Amino acid sequence: MIFATIFSILYAKAHNSATKIQKLFGISKYFVKKNITLPTLSKIFHENGYKNHKCLAKFNNFSYLCRLFVYACATLARCTRTNAKNNVTMKRYIFAVICAVGIMFPAQVLAWGQEGHRIIAEVAYHYISSGTRSKIDKLLGKHGMVYVANWADEIKSDTIYPESISEGWHFQDLGGGLSDSTVVAMLNCLPNEGGAMFHVIDSIFALLQKEPTNELALRFFVHLSGDWYCPMHIAHLDDRGGNQVKMKWFGSNTNLHSVWDSKLISSQGYSYTEYAQFLIATYDKERKDLLKRTKEELVVENYHLTSEIYKYQETFDGNTYYYVYHFHKPMEWQLYKAGVRLAMHLEQIYK
Repeated sequence: MIFATIFSILYAKAHNSATKIQKLFGISKYFVKKNITLPTLSKIFHENGYKNHKCLAKFNNFSYLCRLFVYACATLARCTRTNAKNNVTMKRYIFAVICAVGIMFPAQVLAWGQEGHRIIAEVAYHYISSGTRSKIDKLLGKHGMVYVANWADEIKSDTIYPESISEGWHFQDLGGGLSDSTVVAMLNCLPNEGGAMFHVIDSIFALLQKEPTNELALRFFVHLSGDWYCPMHIAHLDDRGGNQVKMKWFGSNTNLHSVWDSKLISSQGYSYTEYAQFLIATYDKERKDLLKRTKEELVVENYHLTSEIYKYQETFDGNTYYYVYHFHKPMEWQLYKAGVRLAMHLEQIYK
Protein backbone atom coordinates (compact mmCIF):
# COMPACT_ATOMS: atom_id res chain seq x y z
CA MET A 1 0.00 0.00 0.00
CA ILE A 2 2.80 2.40 0.90
CA PHE A 3 4.54 1.64 -2.39
CA ALA A 4 1.44 2.44 -4.43
CA THR A 5 0.57 5.56 -2.46
CA ILE A 6 4.05 7.06 -2.73
CA PHE A 7 4.07 6.81 -6.52
CA SER A 8 0.59 8.28 -6.78
CA ILE A 9 1.42 11.25 -4.55
CA LEU A 10 4.70 11.90 -6.36
CA TYR A 11 2.95 12.06 -9.72
CA ALA A 12 0.11 14.21 -8.46
CA LYS A 13 2.41 16.65 -6.67
CA ALA A 14 4.33 17.09 -9.88
CA HIS A 15 1.08 18.44 -11.33
CA ASN A 16 0.21 20.54 -8.25
CA SER A 17 -3.27 19.13 -7.84
CA ALA A 18 -4.80 18.08 -4.52
CA THR A 19 -7.74 16.57 -6.41
CA LYS A 20 -5.41 14.34 -8.39
CA ILE A 21 -3.75 13.20 -5.17
CA GLN A 22 -7.15 12.09 -3.82
CA LYS A 23 -8.13 10.35 -7.05
CA LEU A 24 -4.81 8.60 -7.44
CA PHE A 25 -4.86 7.54 -3.79
CA GLY A 26 -8.16 5.81 -4.52
CA ILE A 27 -6.69 4.13 -7.58
CA SER A 28 -3.74 3.02 -5.47
CA LYS A 29 -6.00 1.30 -2.98
CA TYR A 30 -7.78 -0.52 -5.79
CA PHE A 31 -4.44 -1.55 -7.26
CA VAL A 32 -3.34 -2.98 -3.92
CA LYS A 33 -6.70 -4.64 -3.27
CA LYS A 34 -6.36 -6.57 -6.52
CA ASN A 35 -2.72 -7.37 -5.66
CA ILE A 36 -1.43 -5.90 -8.92
CA THR A 37 2.21 -4.82 -8.57
CA LEU A 38 4.86 -3.70 -11.00
CA PRO A 39 6.59 -7.10 -10.80
CA THR A 40 3.22 -8.65 -11.63
CA LEU A 41 2.89 -6.42 -14.68
CA SER A 42 6.41 -7.35 -15.72
CA LYS A 43 5.60 -11.05 -15.40
CA ILE A 44 2.49 -10.66 -17.52
CA PHE A 45 4.51 -8.85 -20.17
CA HIS A 46 6.68 -11.95 -20.37
CA GLU A 47 3.72 -14.34 -20.42
CA ASN A 48 2.11 -12.49 -23.32
CA GLY A 49 5.17 -12.42 -25.52
CA TYR A 50 6.32 -8.90 -24.65
CA LYS A 51 9.67 -10.03 -23.28
CA ASN A 52 11.68 -7.73 -25.49
CA HIS A 53 9.30 -4.77 -25.27
CA LYS A 54 11.32 -1.59 -24.74
CA CYS A 55 8.92 -0.47 -22.03
CA LEU A 56 10.48 -3.02 -19.68
CA ALA A 57 13.89 -1.44 -20.16
CA LYS A 58 12.48 1.76 -18.65
CA PHE A 59 11.55 0.10 -15.35
CA ASN A 60 14.91 1.14 -13.89
CA ASN A 61 14.27 4.81 -14.63
CA PHE A 62 12.43 6.59 -11.84
CA SER A 63 10.45 9.09 -13.88
CA TYR A 64 9.22 6.45 -16.31
CA LEU A 65 8.41 4.18 -13.38
CA CYS A 66 6.19 6.83 -11.83
CA ARG A 67 4.38 7.48 -15.10
CA LEU A 68 4.01 3.80 -15.88
CA PHE A 69 2.57 3.10 -12.45
CA VAL A 70 -0.02 5.86 -12.55
CA TYR A 71 -1.09 5.25 -16.14
CA ALA A 72 -1.39 1.54 -15.43
CA CYS A 73 -3.50 2.20 -12.34
CA ALA A 74 -5.81 4.59 -14.14
CA THR A 75 -6.23 2.31 -17.15
CA LEU A 76 -6.85 -0.71 -14.98
CA ALA A 77 -9.52 1.12 -13.01
CA ARG A 78 -11.28 2.24 -16.18
CA CYS A 79 -11.15 -1.25 -17.65
CA THR A 80 -12.63 -2.70 -14.46
CA ARG A 81 -15.57 -0.30 -14.37
CA THR A 82 -16.30 -0.89 -18.05
CA ASN A 83 -16.01 -4.65 -18.04
CA ALA A 84 -17.24 -5.69 -14.58
CA LYS A 85 -20.67 -6.65 -15.89
CA ASN A 86 -19.12 -8.89 -18.48
CA ASN A 87 -17.09 -10.77 -15.86
CA VAL A 88 -13.86 -10.22 -17.80
CA THR A 89 -10.90 -11.96 -16.21
CA MET A 90 -8.16 -10.06 -14.43
CA LYS A 91 -5.66 -11.17 -17.02
CA ARG A 92 -7.66 -9.39 -19.70
CA TYR A 93 -7.72 -6.27 -17.52
CA ILE A 94 -3.95 -6.34 -17.36
CA PHE A 95 -3.66 -7.00 -21.08
CA ALA A 96 -5.60 -3.77 -21.62
CA VAL A 97 -3.03 -2.01 -19.44
CA ILE A 98 -0.25 -3.51 -21.54
CA CYS A 99 -1.84 -2.17 -24.72
CA ALA A 100 -2.22 1.29 -23.21
CA VAL A 101 1.36 1.36 -21.99
CA GLY A 102 2.56 0.13 -25.37
CA ILE A 103 0.89 3.12 -27.00
CA MET A 104 2.40 5.54 -24.51
CA PHE A 105 5.90 4.11 -24.83
CA PRO A 106 6.48 2.98 -28.42
CA ALA A 107 9.53 0.87 -29.21
CA GLN A 108 12.63 2.99 -29.60
CA VAL A 109 16.16 2.48 -30.81
CA LEU A 110 18.44 4.07 -28.27
CA ALA A 111 22.17 4.60 -28.47
CA TRP A 112 24.13 3.87 -25.30
CA GLY A 113 20.92 3.92 -23.25
CA GLN A 114 20.29 6.36 -20.43
CA GLU A 115 23.32 5.49 -18.35
CA GLY A 116 25.74 5.68 -21.26
CA HIS A 117 24.64 9.15 -22.34
CA ARG A 118 24.84 10.42 -18.77
CA ILE A 119 28.35 9.00 -18.41
CA ILE A 120 29.46 10.81 -21.57
CA ALA A 121 27.90 14.10 -20.47
CA GLU A 122 29.39 13.75 -16.98
CA VAL A 123 32.88 13.21 -18.43
CA ALA A 124 32.43 16.24 -20.68
CA TYR A 125 31.11 18.36 -17.80
CA HIS A 126 34.23 17.48 -15.82
CA TYR A 127 36.57 18.66 -18.56
CA ILE A 128 34.92 21.89 -19.76
CA SER A 129 36.28 25.14 -18.35
CA SER A 130 34.47 27.09 -15.65
CA GLY A 131 33.50 29.77 -18.17
CA THR A 132 31.98 27.27 -20.58
CA ARG A 133 30.28 25.44 -17.72
CA SER A 134 28.72 28.69 -16.51
CA LYS A 135 27.29 29.47 -19.96
CA ILE A 136 25.85 25.97 -20.39
CA ASP A 137 24.43 25.94 -16.85
CA LYS A 138 22.68 29.22 -17.65
CA LEU A 139 20.91 27.53 -20.56
CA LEU A 140 20.25 24.08 -19.08
CA GLY A 141 20.47 24.59 -15.32
CA LYS A 142 23.30 23.59 -13.00
CA HIS A 143 24.67 20.25 -14.14
CA GLY A 144 21.81 20.34 -16.64
CA MET A 145 23.96 19.06 -19.47
CA VAL A 146 23.98 15.67 -17.76
CA TYR A 147 20.29 15.71 -16.93
CA VAL A 148 19.21 16.48 -20.51
CA ALA A 149 21.63 14.01 -22.09
CA ASN A 150 18.77 11.59 -22.86
CA TRP A 151 16.21 14.19 -23.91
CA ALA A 152 16.74 13.55 -27.63
CA ASP A 153 15.74 9.92 -27.09
CA GLU A 154 12.82 10.75 -24.82
CA ILE A 155 11.13 12.97 -27.45
CA LYS A 156 10.91 10.09 -29.92
CA SER A 157 7.42 9.32 -28.65
CA ASP A 158 6.30 12.94 -29.17
CA THR A 159 4.46 13.28 -32.47
CA ILE A 160 5.40 16.95 -32.91
CA TYR A 161 8.86 15.84 -34.00
CA PRO A 162 9.20 14.34 -37.49
CA GLU A 163 10.58 10.82 -37.70
CA SER A 164 13.70 12.16 -39.42
CA ILE A 165 14.48 14.04 -36.21
CA SER A 166 13.35 11.46 -33.68
CA GLU A 167 15.03 8.53 -35.43
CA GLY A 168 17.15 9.31 -38.49
CA TRP A 169 19.36 11.85 -36.75
CA HIS A 170 20.73 9.29 -34.31
CA PHE A 171 22.57 6.90 -36.61
CA GLN A 172 24.29 6.46 -39.94
CA ASP A 173 24.43 2.82 -40.96
CA LEU A 174 27.51 2.22 -43.07
CA GLY A 175 27.35 -1.47 -43.92
CA GLY A 176 30.17 -4.00 -43.75
CA GLY A 177 33.46 -4.43 -45.58
CA LEU A 178 34.15 -0.75 -46.29
CA SER A 179 37.64 0.62 -46.80
CA ASP A 180 38.95 3.34 -44.49
CA SER A 181 38.77 5.86 -47.32
CA THR A 182 35.13 5.01 -47.98
CA VAL A 183 34.28 5.40 -44.30
CA VAL A 184 35.96 8.82 -44.25
CA ALA A 185 34.08 9.83 -47.39
CA MET A 186 30.82 9.05 -45.60
CA LEU A 187 31.53 11.91 -43.19
CA ASN A 188 30.65 14.35 -45.93
CA CYS A 189 27.98 12.24 -47.61
CA LEU A 190 24.26 12.61 -47.06
CA PRO A 191 22.93 9.10 -47.81
CA ASN A 192 19.46 8.35 -49.14
CA GLU A 193 18.83 5.82 -46.37
CA GLY A 194 20.38 4.56 -43.18
CA GLY A 195 20.27 7.81 -41.22
CA ALA A 196 22.18 11.08 -41.54
CA MET A 197 23.95 11.41 -38.19
CA PHE A 198 27.26 12.79 -39.49
CA HIS A 199 25.61 15.57 -41.50
CA VAL A 200 23.18 16.45 -38.69
CA ILE A 201 25.88 16.77 -36.02
CA ASP A 202 28.03 18.98 -38.26
CA SER A 203 25.01 21.17 -39.04
CA ILE A 204 24.04 21.56 -35.37
CA PHE A 205 27.64 22.38 -34.44
CA ALA A 206 27.70 25.11 -37.10
CA LEU A 207 24.37 26.44 -35.85
CA LEU A 208 25.60 26.59 -32.24
CA GLN A 209 28.68 28.51 -33.30
CA LYS A 210 26.34 31.15 -34.71
CA GLU A 211 23.66 30.83 -32.02
CA PRO A 212 25.32 29.56 -28.81
CA THR A 213 22.19 30.31 -26.76
CA ASN A 214 20.03 27.97 -28.86
CA GLU A 215 18.98 25.58 -26.10
CA LEU A 216 17.20 23.14 -28.39
CA ALA A 217 20.27 22.77 -30.58
CA LEU A 218 22.47 22.29 -27.52
CA ARG A 219 20.25 19.51 -26.20
CA PHE A 220 20.50 17.66 -29.50
CA PHE A 221 24.24 18.25 -29.75
CA VAL A 222 24.99 16.82 -26.30
CA HIS A 223 23.06 13.66 -27.12
CA LEU A 224 24.05 13.10 -30.74
CA SER A 225 27.73 13.65 -29.95
CA GLY A 226 27.44 10.52 -27.82
CA ASP A 227 25.63 8.60 -30.55
CA TRP A 228 28.59 9.31 -32.85
CA TYR A 229 30.74 6.94 -30.77
CA CYS A 230 28.22 4.13 -30.36
CA PRO A 231 29.46 1.28 -32.61
CA MET A 232 25.93 0.08 -33.33
CA HIS A 233 25.03 3.48 -34.75
CA ILE A 234 27.43 3.13 -37.64
CA ALA A 235 26.49 -0.52 -38.12
CA HIS A 236 24.70 -2.41 -40.90
CA LEU A 237 21.53 -1.17 -42.57
CA ASP A 238 20.28 -4.66 -43.44
CA ASP A 239 19.99 -5.68 -39.76
CA ARG A 240 18.85 -2.26 -38.50
CA GLY A 241 22.05 -1.51 -36.64
CA GLY A 242 22.22 -4.89 -34.95
CA ASN A 243 18.59 -4.87 -33.80
CA GLN A 244 17.88 -8.00 -35.84
CA VAL A 245 21.01 -9.83 -34.68
CA LYS A 246 19.58 -12.04 -31.95
CA MET A 247 21.73 -13.29 -29.09
CA LYS A 248 21.59 -14.51 -25.51
CA TRP A 249 22.67 -12.33 -22.61
CA PHE A 250 23.06 -14.28 -19.36
CA GLY A 251 20.33 -16.63 -20.54
CA SER A 252 17.84 -13.98 -21.70
CA ASN A 253 16.93 -13.22 -25.30
CA THR A 254 18.18 -9.89 -26.60
CA ASN A 255 19.90 -8.41 -29.64
CA LEU A 256 23.30 -6.99 -30.49
CA HIS A 257 22.11 -3.38 -30.50
CA SER A 258 20.62 -3.69 -27.03
CA VAL A 259 23.83 -5.21 -25.68
CA TRP A 260 25.82 -2.17 -26.79
CA ASP A 261 23.07 0.26 -25.80
CA SER A 262 22.99 -0.65 -22.16
CA LYS A 263 23.64 -4.24 -21.15
CA LEU A 264 27.42 -4.13 -21.50
CA ILE A 265 27.54 -0.89 -19.49
CA SER A 266 25.22 -2.11 -16.74
CA SER A 267 27.23 -5.34 -16.41
CA GLN A 268 29.93 -3.32 -14.61
CA GLY A 269 27.55 -2.33 -11.80
CA TYR A 270 28.50 1.34 -11.58
CA SER A 271 26.20 4.33 -11.31
CA TYR A 272 26.74 6.86 -14.10
CA THR A 273 28.70 9.16 -11.78
CA GLU A 274 30.89 6.31 -10.55
CA TYR A 275 31.55 5.16 -14.09
CA ALA A 276 32.44 8.67 -15.24
CA GLN A 277 34.86 9.06 -12.34
CA PHE A 278 36.40 5.69 -13.14
CA LEU A 279 36.87 6.59 -16.81
CA ILE A 280 38.46 9.93 -15.96
CA ALA A 281 40.85 8.30 -13.50
CA THR A 282 41.71 5.47 -15.90
CA TYR A 283 42.05 7.26 -19.24
CA ASP A 284 42.97 10.84 -18.35
CA LYS A 285 46.56 10.24 -19.49
CA GLU A 286 45.20 9.63 -23.01
CA ARG A 287 43.30 12.91 -23.16
CA LYS A 288 45.96 15.15 -24.71
CA ASP A 289 46.54 12.76 -27.58
CA LEU A 290 42.79 12.32 -28.03
CA LEU A 291 42.31 16.07 -28.42
CA LYS A 292 44.85 16.12 -31.27
CA ARG A 293 43.18 13.44 -33.33
CA THR A 294 41.01 14.24 -36.33
CA LYS A 295 37.43 13.16 -36.74
CA GLU A 296 38.53 11.17 -39.79
CA GLU A 297 40.88 9.10 -37.63
CA LEU A 298 38.21 8.64 -34.98
CA VAL A 299 35.43 7.56 -37.32
CA VAL A 300 37.72 4.93 -38.85
CA GLU A 301 38.58 3.69 -35.36
CA ASN A 302 34.88 3.55 -34.50
CA TYR A 303 34.16 1.61 -37.68
CA HIS A 304 36.95 -0.88 -36.96
CA LEU A 305 35.35 -1.60 -33.58
CA THR A 306 31.97 -2.10 -35.24
CA SER A 307 33.57 -4.53 -37.68
CA GLU A 308 35.26 -6.40 -34.81
CA ILE A 309 31.91 -6.71 -33.02
CA TYR A 310 30.26 -8.24 -36.08
CA LYS A 311 33.19 -10.59 -36.69
CA TYR A 312 33.12 -11.78 -33.08
CA GLN A 313 29.40 -12.40 -33.41
CA GLU A 314 30.09 -15.01 -36.09
CA THR A 315 31.74 -17.32 -33.55
CA PHE A 316 30.03 -16.15 -30.34
CA ASP A 317 29.19 -19.27 -28.33
CA GLY A 318 26.89 -17.62 -25.80
CA ASN A 319 29.54 -17.17 -23.10
CA THR A 320 28.37 -13.80 -21.82
CA TYR A 321 31.05 -13.57 -19.15
CA TYR A 322 33.77 -13.75 -21.78
CA TYR A 323 31.89 -11.27 -23.99
CA VAL A 324 31.94 -8.76 -21.13
CA TYR A 325 35.63 -9.48 -20.51
CA HIS A 326 36.46 -9.09 -24.20
CA PHE A 327 34.51 -5.90 -24.94
CA HIS A 328 34.14 -3.89 -21.74
CA LYS A 329 37.45 -2.05 -22.27
CA PRO A 330 36.68 -1.04 -25.88
CA MET A 331 33.24 0.07 -24.71
CA GLU A 332 34.75 2.20 -21.94
CA TRP A 333 37.19 3.79 -24.39
CA GLN A 334 34.29 4.77 -26.66
CA LEU A 335 32.45 6.40 -23.75
CA TYR A 336 35.54 8.28 -22.65
CA LYS A 337 36.35 9.44 -26.18
CA ALA A 338 32.81 10.70 -26.59
CA GLY A 339 32.99 12.70 -23.35
CA VAL A 340 36.39 14.25 -24.09
CA ARG A 341 35.50 15.21 -27.66
CA LEU A 342 32.13 16.62 -26.57
CA ALA A 343 33.96 18.82 -24.06
CA MET A 344 36.37 19.93 -26.79
CA HIS A 345 33.54 20.92 -29.14
CA LEU A 346 31.68 22.76 -26.39
CA GLU A 347 34.83 24.77 -25.67
CA GLN A 348 34.99 25.67 -29.37
CA ILE A 349 31.38 26.91 -29.20
CA TYR A 350 31.44 28.75 -25.86
CA LYS A 351 35.06 29.93 -25.61
